Amino acid sequence: MDVPIAPAYHRHLPRASLCVIVVVVLACLTAWPAIVSAQSSQPKRFAAYYGIAGGAARQTTSGTFLTSALPAGAPQPESDRTAATLGLLGGIKAGTHVAVIGLWDQVFGGDTSAGNWGTMTLHGAIRVWLAYGVWVEVGGGASELGYKPPPNTAGAISRFWAPGVETAAGMDVLRGRRVAINVFARYSAATFNGLQVSSLSLQIGLAGRN
Repeated sequence: MDVPIAPAYHRHLPRASLCVIVVVVLACLTAWPAIVSAQSSQPKRFAAYYGIAGGAARQTTSGTFLTSALPAGAPQPESDRTAATLGLLGGIKAGTHVAVIGLWDQVFGGDTSAGNWGTMTLHGAIRVWLAYGVWVEVGGGASELGYKPPPNTAGAISRFWAPGVETAAGMDVLRGRRVAINVFARYSAATFNGLQVSSLSLQIGLAGRN
């Protein structure tokens, strides 16, 4: 059974999502000419791999969060919402086809009068490049569901942790020896006190190796 949507939540893409997308796109396009000109002739066998990405995520839930575990005054998490997402990654890339990475990915909370629920993931993953810049990724680790009380309410952020999984597929649309601008879709899921939360995001990112 889906959890009802908080009445004050807006279904349209929030301005925060558009700001994240615009900032990441402009950063990628501004940096690309300079970093391409600095490419090395030969990639290292093992190199540090890192990146940043942002976009929009569609988050859905199934089940019901354990009522006795809800923070004081908190509503049930929204069942269906669109929000901004921001992510960082870092790890090791072996040659040109495989990378072992750690991921931090944040889906920001929606604006409601009763406070905000948001999610965060800290996952390890393997990313494999197939052909023509296309790559796939699979991983898992710790996922967090957090509740932030309204601004006029005294109280700390409540955090709930659970194991989670993620998978992604994307493409390096602009590639150099050491940097790439990519677009990708990522799916993640975790269950918190009886409530399953899943997210499907579309993101654009800038990744580099050194």
